[in-house]
Amino acid sequence: MSRRLVVLLIGVAALLALGTGSAQAAAFGDNFSEAGKWGGKQWWEGAPGSNNTATHEAGEPAHAGFAGVGSVWMHWTPSQTQTAEIRACGGKTFDALLGVYTGPAVNELTEVASNDDNTLSLGCAPPGSGLRFPAVAETKYMIAVDSKEARGTFNMSIRTVPVNDDFANATTIGSLPANLDVDNRIATTEAGEPSHAGMTTGHTVWYQWTAPSTKVVNADTCTGEGSNTALGVYTGTAVNALTEVTSNNDAGGLCGKSSEVSWEAIEGTTYMIALDGTPKFQNLFLDVF
Repeated sequence: MSRRLVVLLIGVAALLALGTGSAQAAAFGDNFSEAGKWGGKQWWEGAPGSNNTATHEAGEPAHAGFAGVGSVWMHWTPSQTQTAEIRACGGKTFDALLGVYTGPAVNELTEVASNDDNTLSLGCAPPGSGLRFPAVAETKYMIAVDSKEARGTFNMSIRTVPVNDDFANATTIGSLPANLDVDNRIATTEAGEPSHAGMTTGHTVWYQWTAPSTKVVNADTCTGEGSNTALGVYTGTAVNALTEVTSNNDAGGLCGKSSEVSWEAIEGTTYMIALDGTPKFQNLFLDVF
């Protein structure tokens, strides 16, 4: 055999070995001890997750009660206590299994929540999975994504319900002017809550402001982004026993489908302000005249 042929055969063997090794490379986050850290609104900063080469570890729980084919792990630590929503969405053949746990090792876990095929309000349709749970500040949550049968790629998201989702937890506004940002994508409405200017999207957040003196106050969501919002201003101490002061949906003009209200605020009166609208990042601006 010539030297040239020997070298060629060695090179081909090396390439085949490299290809085999690449095909069998471990999935990112395959092992519990190497879980990726949550860092964005989609799986690891926007890159799709994959369990194509994922495995199970000894002592690993069955996620959502199913054996699955191979899981990948990530971890998330919230900075404040609030309800969290997690979703794992793949294609029509990726039947996602989702599990959330606390614990130091894969065989020493306490399940917080798990799900198979839950659409949620803003979730993906089955066979994607989604769940909500009360996330506690500074608690490290371990999140597993598996699939029932077919392996594949998926996207995952973690969102938190706004802290001022409920009337009782309305955010207090201090001095004016005030420029307030909120993500109302998974905000909700409460039993007995009024329809704000006729809008019923079901994604309401609440604010409260006490007038230090009698002045005309203006509130608007007119950011120029064309977001469809509604504003309602009320007095009262319970969400099902409010007196409307003013409300607006679709202010028109430069505001378009955004909203704008003005009212004479009476010194010492506390006003409850509701913002409803298309689920997205919203901006509320208040000022006095």
